[in-house]
Formats: sequence, C-alpha cells, structure tokens
Amino acid sequence: MDEIFGGPNPVLTMMKREEFDEALEMPRFVPPVTRVTAGMDGSIWLRREELPGVETVTWAVLAEDGTPLFSLTTPRDLWIYAATTSHIWGILPDSLDVPFVVRYRVK
Repeated sequence: MDEIFGGPNPVLTMMKREEFDEALEMPRFVPPVTRVTAGMDGSIWLRREELPGVETVTWAVLAEDGTPLFSLTTPRDLWIYAATTSHIWGILPDSLDVPFVVRYRVK
C-alpha cells in the first residue's frame, strides 16, 4: 500500500485491513427500480436505476397483468406524476431549477 500512496499513510496504519476493505466494498446489487407510477390506464411505470454520469433514465412500462409493453428513456430530472401508454405528464426543472409542467407523447 505504501507504494500506491507514496509513503506511509497514518489513516491506513490506524485502520485494520478488514475495515479498509469494507469501506471500499461495492454494494452487491443496485436497486433495479427507483420509482413506481401507476398509469391512469392501468399501466405500471417502473423507473429504472440511475447510472452515474448518464443524463437519462429508462422506464419500463408494464400492462395491468405485468406483461412488459415497452421501455422508454426520459431526462433524468423528469418526475412523472401521471401517465398512460400514449402520454406522460410530469415536472422537469429548467437550467435554473425552475420546475415546469411538461407533457410528452409516447411513440
């Protein structure tokens, strides 16, 4: 370790090796769904996980019985409050973080 950090590191010498490894341990899984929205037409909208450095997020849309219908990509900052399989209504902040109500047509 000394070679990596360029000399003795007092923080590392104070920590046990196991504590150091635990502090750097990656999670075993990433939550696959970060939000659920019930569509006005019975559809189920599942917002997938946010990926670091990616400005968009994927939504998986299911039928009432759980059958996958389609998936689509939206801006990461869009919060969907109402949806059908043909339209989405939500809040999207502009560059100054002023929230705007938006409506998108699903194609």
